[in-house]
Amino acid sequence: MIRSAILSKNRNRQKFLKCSEQAKKRQDLKKNRRSIMSDMSLSLHEKIKKNLAITHQMDKLKRDSSPCRVRNMCGICGRPRFFIRDMNMCRICVRHYADRIVGLQKDEKSKSVRSGVRTSELTMSAKPVFHKKPKANKEV
Repeated sequence: MIRSAILSKNRNRQKFLKCSEQAKKRQDLKKNRRSIMSDMSLSLHEKIKKNLAITHQMDKLKRDSSPCRVRNMCGICGRPRFFIRDMNMCRICVRHYADRIVGLQKDEKSKSVRSGVRTSELTMSAKPVFHKKPKANKEV
């Protein structure tokens, strides 16, 4: 189980991104940076100067206004690894709650989760199956 402090920090970052003016300002500065770098009328020296000015403005903003600071975590257990965005859960919780999720059914033979729509394709599996390619006969 993940510590509650880490979860609360991550939730605060998500809230900050949704409603803060600093996040909007960061996006505008990034757009300006892209437009400056693609502008062919400016010399390389001018581009570098303007780029540095924008970088200094971005450094003054809070770090949490950057979207890469938010970590995707399971909504149930808080596990940060193997997160499935469509379901907002980790693979372990998907396997555990497969019978309660609409559109998923648990295959009892292989003990893996199969999608209700595409039964031929595995969405989760305990052990991935790797098929070995047959070796070509070498003729001498």
